[in-house]
Amino acid sequence: MTEWPRIAVGAVVLKNNDEILLIKRKYPPSPNLWSIPGGHIEVGEPVLVALFRELEEETSLKASKATLLAITEYIRLRKDYSVKYHYIILDYLITDAEGEPTANEESLGIGFFRFSEALKLELTDTTKELIRLIMSEGTSKVKHIVNVVYE
Repeated sequence: MTEWPRIAVGAVVLKNNDEILLIKRKYPPSPNLWSIPGGHIEVGEPVLVALFRELEEETSLKASKATLLAITEYIRLRKDYSVKYHYIILDYLITDAEGEPTANEESLGIGFFRFSEALKLELTDTTKELIRLIMSEGTSKVKHIVNVVYE
């Protein structure tokens, strides 16, 4: 049995301040939806080490500089209100990504999308909210996103 909540990281990679790097997820918790790259922090792994590892695993990009952009809470409840998923995601703005983004075996697609075009994709709820906040408030202030979903 999984113990909740789980801590995860998300990597926000921007291009020209109006495009965001997204991957199409292959596996749960949000299969076939687009999101920012990221994943679980392993036991004993420092947050930024996990961030840069996940970014490289999912996109082939290398980075070493990041700024906290958002604290995202994602909670999915079953019909009986038991917890199916509960993640606390630390989303970071990557400021020095190098390389050409390439999808790995866990992704169905990858690419940079203008914010307005990204919002037309089938996005995870938390990615959609994050993009909207970046568009309206920029990247200089840390955001707090809470997303509770009932099945």
